[in-house]
Amino acid sequence: MIFKTIVVEATFESGMVLGGLSSHLAANGSGWLNAKRSFLDGYAEVEVAVYNPLVMSYVEDKLAAYV
Repeated sequence: MIFKTIVVEATFESGMVLGGLSSHLAANGSGWLNAKRSFLDGYAEVEVAVYNPLVMSYVEDKLAAYV
């Protein structure tokens, strides 16, 4: 399993992307995504765990605009 912690902007748009990714990972049994904590300056820490490096690349691509 591949684990990664990513810090993203805490905005409505990033929340929509995170929700979609979380649903996608769970529905396909390919991993999980957990919004762990938020910071006071408008950022949130997200934990991602996947079984395939190509799926991690997909998650990183989707979140790249909010990092």
